[in-house]
Amino acid sequence: MKKDGARRVLTMVADRQHPLCDSTQSAPPPMKIAMSSRPRTQAPPKRKIVPARSWRASLILKRAKVLGDVEAPSREAAEAAAVRTFNLSPEQRSRLVVQERG
Repeated sequence: MKKDGARRVLTMVADRQHPLCDSTQSAPPPMKIAMSSRPRTQAPPKRKIVPARSWRASLILKRAKVLGDVEAPSREAAEAAAVRTFNLSPEQRSRLVVQERG
């Protein structure tokens, strides 16, 4: 008896029309879920900001000749900054020494 009642309810629900739908029209189009068209990518990890340190640039001749100080985060960057700042030739670059000032 219970199964028969459940069947009757299902057929009644299936026979009903949506109140906004006209019986002369076809069924409404299925709903589409709107999604953003922009690509989903992760933001690149933020770089650590390394504070610039002070480096003393010297040129080795018979004795070390101090050229001056440069600001850079690493030794390699300090060498490059000293080459740019003091306009060193390739020969002078091979004799360049940088030391961190403490």
